[in-house]
Amino acid sequence: MSEQQLVLMRMPLGPLGTNCYVIGDKAIGEAFIIDPATAEVLDALKKHDLKPKAIVLTHGHGDHIGGIQEIVNTYHVPVYIHKGDVPYLSDPELNLSAYSNPTPIKVKAEIIEVKQGDHITCGDIDLEVLETPGHTPGCTIASLTASSASALFCRI
Repeated sequence: MSEQQLVLMRMPLGPLGTNCYVIGDKAIGEAFIIDPATAEVLDALKKHDLKPKAIVLTHGHGDHIGGIQEIVNTYHVPVYIHKGDVPYLSDPELNLSAYSNPTPIKVKAEIIEVKQGDHITCGDIDLEVLETPGHTPGCTIASLTASSASALFCRI
């Protein structure tokens, strides 16, 4: 993949400025969305002519999942999350949105559980899941590999 085909964006979103990432492959017109605090991330995808392939979560707190439902309702994409944090998606007390959002967050989507060493791909982009429990039981980071780049994404 040439550098012109790789799209890598960081966007602080939501009231806490949560880092949301878009990692896309322009050759196939698809991208991962990592930790969508709000659905505003969709504007960035449209700007680069990308459609989401999947949502990838570093953990299940409300400031990382606030945009999921709108994205899923529009694009019908799966949500990748460690099994230790799956309960956070449907429990506003666990994800803390019961205490901080006007509308508590309950995600209804296709959930794909990930674990240490799993790989999630989008075109030439490969994300390897690395377990980093502590912040939450299922907290993860992802190591990105593409022929033109490599990076490590962590929870913030």
